[in-house]
Amino acid sequence: MKKRNKKGQFKRDKDYFINCIICHKLQQVVECKKLKKFCSPQCYYAGMKGRKFSKQHCQKISLANKGKSTWIKGKRHSEKTKLKMSNTHKKIGTGKWMKNKIGEQANNWKKDEVGKGGVHFWIKKLLGKPKICEICKRKDKENYDWSNKDHKYRRNLEDWQRLCRRCHRLYDYKNNPSKKQKEWTPLEIKSLKLKTKE
Repeated sequence: MKKRNKKGQFKRDKDYFINCIICHKLQQVVECKKLKKFCSPQCYYAGMKGRKFSKQHCQKISLANKGKSTWIKGKRHSEKTKLKMSNTHKKIGTGKWMKNKIGEQANNWKKDEVGKGGVHFWIKKLLGKPKICEICKRKDKENYDWSNKDHKYRRNLEDWQRLCRRCHRLYDYKNNPSKKQKEWTPLEIKSLKLKTKE
């Protein structure tokens, strides 16, 4: 009977190690994988890059494929299937139909039924990333956001303002009382009040 370890697994008779051809790392493997040459898929693809099949190997592949035909050879799509394929591509929004289609012209336009993330993405696409804060007028900060004034997240350009992360959080804390209890912890509220006093 084989002995078990503390986890209840069978103990190995021998420990097998392989030396990777590319990164030269030692890796412990099971007995059935002792002939491996690579430690990971990344090393495998790096090792196989640029390699070519030998002439003998190419001849074997050609002999094996002789007389075989592909499943679509001699077949053509009917007009109905072609129409179905074109309609699905138009709905998904791929290919030549989506070129230069922005806003209401796009096939996946949702109007006002879009969520917060979609509206933020829409305004970033139209007006770009903000680089200045409209409250503190600073340009040297790391993060700037698009802030919604009335917190209804509509597609109205006048309802949006450029704010730094600090001013954005302060603005949301003061002007959006419905989310105070859910999102703000007491420590965050204290730190915000201290910052406003400064």
